[in-house]
Amino acid sequence: MPDRAPSTPLDDSFERYLQDKGKGRGGDGGNYRRNAARELGRFAEWAAGDRGADDWTGIVPDDVDREPTFDDLDERVFREYARHLGGDRGLKQNTVQTYYRYISAWCGWCVNEGYLEAHYAQRASAMAPLPEDDGRKPGDQQAWTSEQRHALTRHVDERARDAVEAYTILPEDTDPLDKQRRRYAALKAARDRA
Repeated sequence: MPDRAPSTPLDDSFERYLQDKGKGRGGDGGNYRRNAARELGRFAEWAAGDRGADDWTGIVPDDVDREPTFDDLDERVFREYARHLGGDRGLKQNTVQTYYRYISAWCGWCVNEGYLEAHYAQRASAMAPLPEDDGRKPGDQQAWTSEQRHALTRHVDERARDAVEAYTILPEDTDPLDKQRRRYAALKAARDRA
């Protein structure tokens, strides 16, 4: 059973959390696990002072030489991390929200597992610096206007129709190889349309 004392280094909990959230035998697989591992690594680097603004020294007091521990966490840490994510790094609103949610989910797991007494990442003061959630999810955004989509589908329809017509009006004495090429072009155009 892992040590759950306040002096436990943060990254001592990562592998167990990732196993609980992962897929497959041993919890070693899945997109969530991979993405959460990346964000937990970034959070650990930030907490240690290895990531962030040049003047950022991490969450451990300057006069102490050790890794960040659970004893160092409180809502101020998560508020500062939210500021870091929402800073001038060029991340979109929903990306900042997603990255923070990975860390917040880990924080909730830490409460359930006894590493933390409270879910600091979900406190209003911790989340205040996050950008507003615009409600969009990845894949929701449409790159083309309805006119552009209509023009594109009309063009593809015309190409498919032309290819089928070119095949169906071939003279009887057309070379079999040429006939095969036209048939292939018609099938390809129809397949591309689908």
